[in-house]
Amino acid sequence: MKLLRRVGLFKSGNLEYKIQDEIRKRVIRESLNLQEQKKKLEAEKINLDVLREMSDLPMERIERIARDVRSEFEPSPSIRKKIVRKKPKSADIGKKFAVNNNKKKIVVITTVIIAIGILIIIKVLSLVSN
Repeated sequence: MKLLRRVGLFKSGNLEYKIQDEIRKRVIRESLNLQEQKKKLEAEKINLDVLREMSDLPMERIERIARDVRSEFEPSPSIRKKIVRKKPKSADIGKKFAVNNNKKKIVVITTVIIAIGILIIIKVLSLVSN
């Protein structure tokens, strides 16, 4: 893009420059979102694999439990749409909403980590007692 500007094909006030700049921003944003989703799915798969290794439950049962827990914690799509459509009355309400969501995520992550730790301890104790 800088090279094209130097050549004079795109000038900062030019409509084409603005279009190309917006395309670049959207592609980068979409790429980052895709990478983030892949990381989340990979982390979830690793977590389920660890739980499968530590328990006697079949993978289908573990995945069903994961879906149930996720549905309990995440709002349904219709509720999510209502949340998105509501506009906060002030900036403080928006900040409080973001902080509460972050706290919920931290609680969920901490709970999962504690559960995995407990399962590891149980597995180690069962191996030691044998």
